[in-house]
Order: sequence, then structure tokens, then C-alpha cells
Amino acid sequence: MNGMSGKGLPTAQLVEPLGEAGQVPKIKIGFSFSIAILNSMDWLRNNWFVLFAITLLLGSFGDHPYGYYQLLRWVVAIVAFYSAYTASQEGHSSWMWILIALGILFNPIRPFYLERETWVILDVISAVVLTIFLVSKRKLYEGKI
Repeated sequence: MNGMSGKGLPTAQLVEPLGEAGQVPKIKIGFSFSIAILNSMDWLRNNWFVLFAITLLLGSFGDHPYGYYQLLRWVVAIVAFYSAYTASQEGHSSWMWILIALGILFNPIRPFYLERETWVILDVISAVVLTIFLVSKRKLYEGKI
């Protein structure tokens, strides 16, 4: 039984027979996808800051005031260093070093001054690196790697 009626409505299945009066029967509800959604929400809650950094990186192509790029540096550096720390704690040393390099590149304390065209390329590469990091982290989270 897939937990759905012919009309796409959830169904319930009685797992234990009715017992004594006042005892609540156990019912299995066919919502396997709800667990996946809750797991996704948990994963999203733990990784929203990386998605925010990716959004800022991809949004940097426009003509923005200098303050946007300062914010971008702070956010990407903090996200990269924090993600490097978590990668280190999880035993993923290759990701740790990649993310440390990314954090150093975007550090706002001792910034690198490069041409705008160079930063556009680095922003795209950084967004791709963070996206691959998230995908691999997601697969690890789901136990697929």
C-alpha cells in the first residue's frame, strides 16, 4: 500500500488491532514524503548561510555600490571559514583546505585588489565551488556517499 488513495488523498493503515477500552490504537499514515520534507527543512536550516553566500556571489554581476562588495567579502569569508571548520570536524580535509583558500581570497581584513573582470570569474568559480560543496554535503547527509 503506498499510503495514497486513488484520488491522491493520504490513507491510514491500522498497525495494531483495537485493544482494551481507553487504549489508543497505533495507526500508520502513508506520508513517507513528509519525512523527506522535514529532513530537507533540517538540512536547509543548517545550510542557509551557504545558499545566501552563493546568492550574493551570483548577484554580484550587476552594477552595485562598493558596500555590496564589502558585504560580499565578509559573508563569503565567514561562510568559507565556518564551512572549513565543519568540514574539518567531519573529517573532510580536502574540503577544509579548499574552503580555507576561498576564505583567504575573500577576506575583508587584508583584501586582494584585482580587476573587475577577474573578480567576475572568481565569483562564478566560488559560487560553483560552494554549490558542489553543498551537493556533496547533501549527499553525505542523506547517506548516498
